[in-house]
Parts: sequence; C-alpha cells; structure tokens
Amino acid sequence: MLSTKAFVRQTLRLWYPDRKKVVPAPVFRDPVRLNWEHETATWHPEALGEYTLNPATQGVDFSRMPLKRFEILELPDLVGKPLWQVGAHLASTYGNTHLIPGIELWSSLLQNERRATKILQPPRGDWRAYFLFGSLVRVSSGYWYVPCAYWDGGQWDRYGNWLENDWHAECRVVLARLPLAR
Repeated sequence: MLSTKAFVRQTLRLWYPDRKKVVPAPVFRDPVRLNWEHETATWHPEALGEYTLNPATQGVDFSRMPLKRFEILELPDLVGKPLWQVGAHLASTYGNTHLIPGIELWSSLLQNERRATKILQPPRGDWRAYFLFGSLVRVSSGYWYVPCAYWDGGQWDRYGNWLENDWHAECRVVLARLPLAR
C-alpha cells in the first residue's frame, strides 16, 4: 500500500504527466474549522501539489475500519450548490458526530477496489462521484480540488472537482461515524 504522500505524487503524475517535478506538500487543516467559502478565492498556481490532511484522521486505519462505520450521504438539498457550501454544511452538521475523511481514505479505497465497492456500493452501469471533504488538493490552475473516488459504471478512478463547481445528484460524500475503533 502506498503512503499518503506517494499516492498523492502518483495521482499528480497521472493528472499532469508533462509536469515532472511536482512535489506533494502536505498541510494539516481541520475541515470543521475551515472557511470553505474563502478557500474558493485562494489562487496559488505555484503551489501545485499542495494538499491538506485532516488532523483527526491521522493514524486511522481505514483499511481495517468496520464497514458499518462508513456513512454515504446523498445530500439532495444541496444539488446545484457549489462544493464549498457542501463542505461548510458537512462541517457544521457532521463535524461533531463524524470523521470527515480525506486523502487517507481516498488512497485506501483506490488501492483496494474490492473493499471500495463493498463500502460505497456503486450502481452498475451508472456513474457516481464519492467525495472526501477531509482534504483538498491544489491543482495546476492554482485552485483547490475536493478529491473523490469516481465510479464510471465499471471501474474506479481518482478524480476531483473545484470548490466552486456544483454538487450533482450523482455525487455522494463519504463520512465515518464516531467513536472509532482504532
């Protein structure tokens, strides 16, 4: 299993094969305390490879977490709203009762597709995007992406979307209920 940093490096190489010297740079930021709207305006094109990690998820072994701890949310009332509003909603509504996983779970899911399918239960022949708001990834435009595990109807892929892009009916959020058995 790749480390978080190695997984991010691999992801950035997949997304930007022409950029040979992208260096992943982790920053610890609590998604519950994040000013989500403000983050849509932070533009740093020189910071490609910067990513945030949720301090609360450090040391959590998602590969061994019981399936019943995971909760998949549809959030139909937020369809058409920007992702930053989804992040703010998650922080205020679920921040005290759930972990908001990020890249650590993204990495775990995409490196174990059988377990990902058990946890996320994607529909056959249809697409779904399972967002992980516990992390953000700075992409080549200089803006933040929210990472997601993308189901294209037959296989998993790594994907993300800008904070200012809209939430769709096919989007989901992955959370983990507290307390955690570590």
